[in-house]
Amino acid sequence: MKMKKILYVFMTLLLLFLVACSKDSGEKAGTTDKSKEVTDNFNETGMPIVDEPITLKMFAGMGNNTLKNWNDILVWNTYEEMTNIHIEWEQIEAEAIEEKRNLALASGSLPDAFYAANMPTLDIFKYGQQGSFLELNDLIEKYAPNLTKLMEENPDIRKAITFPDGKIYSLPSIYDPEFTSVRTHPLMWYNSELLDKYGMEVPASTEEFY
Repeated sequence: MKMKKILYVFMTLLLLFLVACSKDSGEKAGTTDKSKEVTDNFNETGMPIVDEPITLKMFAGMGNNTLKNWNDILVWNTYEEMTNIHIEWEQIEAEAIEEKRNLALASGSLPDAFYAANMPTLDIFKYGQQGSFLELNDLIEKYAPNLTKLMEENPDIRKAITFPDGKIYSLPSIYDPEFTSVRTHPLMWYNSELLDKYGMEVPASTEEFY
């Protein structure tokens, strides 16, 4: 992507990781033991990401045109097989996402991650400073070489996702301005005049499409 195109890059903050904070030394000791257990199960490179399967709870905003059951989507199931990470989705309809997101933040009953939650930038900063959201700077540098390379080639990307405290709390979705289909949604369209010409209805199944 050329530098002049960066002005047209659309970035949506999608993913927020959460961090648990210890309250006393006893909890810190327990956290240390758990951290070692996690580290032993984790592979820094290659697949699977973890040797023993784990489950992550994810709060997910769901568009009106998306499938209702995300446990039945091939790409997610394939990633689960590759990584050994199962996602327990809390799928939220678009009209309810703001209310349920705010309730989760206010109550402190947080998922492991927010995905496509339409979270306001000021909220990301607020809860990041409070320690509810994990700082991602070092993790990006260590485990996200593709994103790191993009930010090196296009410094405006790093600038856009870095808050005034110098920290990154969320991962961006970056669209190449020449990839128009993803910006307009890669949906199938039919020429109604052509259908009318041949007396055909809009296909309602794969068989009818063929």
